[in-house]
Amino acid sequence: MCDTPSSSLFLKALEDQKELKEKYKNDAGLLYALKLCFNIEDIDTEASQSLVDGKNDKKCDLVYVNYERRVAVIAQSYWAEVPGKKAAKGNKASDLNTAVNWLFSCLNNATIPENLRDAAIQLEDALTTDEASRVNSIEIWYVHNCMESKNIAEELTRVGDGLKRCLNDSKFQGKQFNVIPIEVGLKKLDEWYRSRQSQISVDKTIEVPIKGGYKIGSEKWDAYCTAVPLSWIYNIYQIYERQLWSANVRDYLGSRSSDANINHSIKKTASNEPDDFWTFNNGVTAVVHAFEKVKGKRNKLSITGLSIVNGAQSSGAIGSLNKEPQNGYIPIRFIKCKDDELLGKIVKYNNSQNKIAPADFRSTDRVQERLRKEFSDINLPFSYNGGRRGGDGDTISRVRNLIPSETAAQSLSAFHLRPDIAYHKKKLIWESDTHYNRIFNDGTSAKHIIFVYSLHQAIKKRQSDLKDKEELSKQEKKQAAFLNRRGAIYILQSAISSSLESILDDSISNRFALHFKNTQLLEEKLFGLWETILEPCLSFCEHLESPLNNSLRNTQNIETALGEYSNFINATKSVNTSIFKKFSELVSIESE
Repeated sequence: MCDTPSSSLFLKALEDQKELKEKYKNDAGLLYALKLCFNIEDIDTEASQSLVDGKNDKKCDLVYVNYERRVAVIAQSYWAEVPGKKAAKGNKASDLNTAVNWLFSCLNNATIPENLRDAAIQLEDALTTDEASRVNSIEIWYVHNCMESKNIAEELTRVGDGLKRCLNDSKFQGKQFNVIPIEVGLKKLDEWYRSRQSQISVDKTIEVPIKGGYKIGSEKWDAYCTAVPLSWIYNIYQIYERQLWSANVRDYLGSRSSDANINHSIKKTASNEPDDFWTFNNGVTAVVHAFEKVKGKRNKLSITGLSIVNGAQSSGAIGSLNKEPQNGYIPIRFIKCKDDELLGKIVKYNNSQNKIAPADFRSTDRVQERLRKEFSDINLPFSYNGGRRGGDGDTISRVRNLIPSETAAQSLSAFHLRPDIAYHKKKLIWESDTHYNRIFNDGTSAKHIIFVYSLHQAIKKRQSDLKDKEELSKQEKKQAAFLNRRGAIYILQSAISSSLESILDDSISNRFALHFKNTQLLEEKLFGLWETILEPCLSFCEHLESPLNNSLRNTQNIETALGEYSNFINATKSVNTSIFKKFSELVSIESE
């Protein structure tokens, strides 16, 4: 627990985030908090989509939507020059009332700022879409580097009450939402930091109802194997949520109403066939600091500390049921180990030996194994972890020139003409065999990943350059307005991809064969190769606006927009012949 700024683990770690601080200034702390809370691998890409801080931001710094966890975050931050003040500014907390009102009450108001309008469109879409993927929790964050206070908590409660009134609007009626105001001060920030660094985040002593069981062990470890009621799993999830998986490389990936989704099947079994659940489920493995039978209570076990290292999907599915299950048991083993090195192996092997498919990060899939080997063997100036998270045990550190797995997957999906999947269904890429195999297959190469990822980064750089530029031309203002829209990066990737035959002046039989002839260039120079054609490609960005107005939900609308865009590129390619020819000389369309 943080008692003084000098003892804050979060503040010490933030000091090491030099790139984040240099690029985002006072928003760095807010972004780092978001990264920790949601275990975001590529926070830079998320910042480009979620930050709304700036001129006329209507007291809102960030609007973040996580479709997989079905949660949205509306955030305001205050970063005191001298951290650790007794309490943060109260007026900054009350400012969130203004943010909520603009986001939920002014969508049709022509005066709403462009950056906030897009956030409002995304929020409305996330809160009103089909039940299977609808966001049902809205968190209101006031993030600061001061100590938490009762006054701030009370102010945030009032903001939450205001949001509930906004949700009484007719378009939200009949839908249930959790409104959760959170003061994210130094205590909470340190809690989030420790939960990502420590093997065991939940350190309370908990009494567990058990169904029989036995103890087994060795010199270095002891374990108790038993079964616990589904209701116990449900109730501890209500209390601790994502803290339960602090030592697990996987978070709960959510569920969708699909027979192909294993988490939906777990929930269905727990609800409809609870008495048989024990026979169908592989069970849960958890590490604890200590355990012992409760004296005088035959069917009670006392545990101190808890982190589930295998069974995140089962525990998450049970915990997110609509109501507490009344019957049924799940197998579980509690392991205590005093040897730190062995504990690390227990965590590692329980995370890797029990593969969950398709709702898995596919890190042991043969395609990911091959891609990691390609990146290593041909000495590319990039690294790729192929679905592995925190391979060095530190989920927070950033490897230079790392292509994050999620960003690679999103870039591939967008480039191969599914910007909708890239934008708001990115976890579906890893969960669904259909979507996964469409972009990660025998034709996917390391060089092709670099090709599509560098396009993604070049677009992001153009967006950032325009944002930083003081004087913009009329054309640049149009480009900046487009690129600041949520989902714009992905629809533009798809549009450029759909136009490459015109740009390269050649037929493309296999889009996966595309790569740069020279992939040994430094990161910035590779991004620069795309910059030569971005200017003419952005000239027709207004033809890609329509799909963004409904958050890339309408696939027919997307296809129509991409077709119109490609026609304009083709019709005007003679004007850009020299630019396109120069670019085509850098690109190979042949498989190696």
